Amino acid sequence: MTLVPPGAVNSDDSDTNCIKRLDEWVRHARRGFARGVCPTCANGLTTQFLDPESTFFPRDDLRSVFVHRSCDHCTDMRYLTVGEILRLRPPVVEFFAKRNRTVQTTPLWDLAFAATDLSTTVRGRNPWAFEVELTAEDDTMRVRLDDNLTLTDIDSE
Repeated sequence: MTLVPPGAVNSDDSDTNCIKRLDEWVRHARRGFARGVCPTCANGLTTQFLDPESTFFPRDDLRSVFVHRSCDHCTDMRYLTVGEILRLRPPVVEFFAKRNRTVQTTPLWDLAFAATDLSTTVRGRNPWAFEVELTAEDDTMRVRLDDNLTLTDIDSE
């Protein structure tokens, strides 16, 4: 399985819209996985939490946990961060919008809380529980999630 669509692999370097199309494609696929819907076949997804040491990505300096979502129907799957799951949740979108940042259209790699786990704390492993600290301008919001990735608490400063 390839993680890059054929249209992104192009020998024509003059295609200035290629990176924009690739960003939109990545955002679409990852948004589906973040919301629990397979973007390939629209099936529901199975969720597992994995320690970085047990994956192909053992960078514990960037990851404290992986959210592994997979489709039992078509076998598509992704490894996501907890911050990536939060990225499009209304309280997070609103927090950043009030500070003139648009998380819906910002490339994932430009959102530190979603691209890495540096803002994520694992609060428990049995059951799993997480806290993500979001910062914009001089404001901070802490969001807590349970093992269903449901928001359980929000604190703002």
